Amino acid sequence: MRIASSNFFNSVVDTENGFLNTLVIENSHLFYRFACDICNQISGNNGSTVVSENDKPCIFPKRVELLDQFVPFEVNTRLIISKLNAAFEQNALSPDYYETGMQLLSEIECFLNSMSLDLPCDVLFTKLNMGSIIKALGAEFRNEYHSLPEQILDYMELVRVLDRDKLFILLNPRSYISDEELELLAKDILAKGYHVLFVDSFSRRLVAREKRITIDDDLCEI
Repeated sequence: MRIASSNFFNSVVDTENGFLNTLVIENSHLFYRFACDICNQISGNNGSTVVSENDKPCIFPKRVELLDQFVPFEVNTRLIISKLNAAFEQNALSPDYYETGMQLLSEIECFLNSMSLDLPCDVLFTKLNMGSIIKALGAEFRNEYHSLPEQILDYMELVRVLDRDKLFILLNPRSYISDEELELLAKDILAKGYHVLFVDSFSRRLVAREKRITIDDDLCEI
């Protein structure tokens, strides 16, 4: 993917260039405006940042995700849970599970009907289906990790598997990730081909495989 934003920086960022792409915006006002531009477009509004793939503009809300909360970092987002439930529902309709699922629904209906015999009227269970059962179980992924980079990598993989490949824009991640952790994280990001842009408001040590654009406080691009 490529990221271009003439209102904020002149360079074009290519997430398939074999580097971990980072953008440092030291001017606080510009940093705020850029973050707002990304948020607004993810919400479906217009903006000046353009993300493209194979020279075709991407639909921002579908292909771009902003990661700006790292404490705590939540793997089980609304999107992920929705996609997880949809995957379970789809599997329930497959030949491997359909018969077992229908038998289970029949047994649950019989159980509920037996409990309603003492009532003075007939009871219907209009929402008894596999989808409602799956949602009621509250399925989610175990969110126990030794480090934040592990969580970030797993989240990116979940989004790729359950939804689609996206551009992940991380806001001030180096406030939470050490230089050593970042080097290991960069290797995994590049090995798995994730589309990633780190955006920080201050400069840290340049790590291996990092390609950085810096906009200083005077709005000079380096």
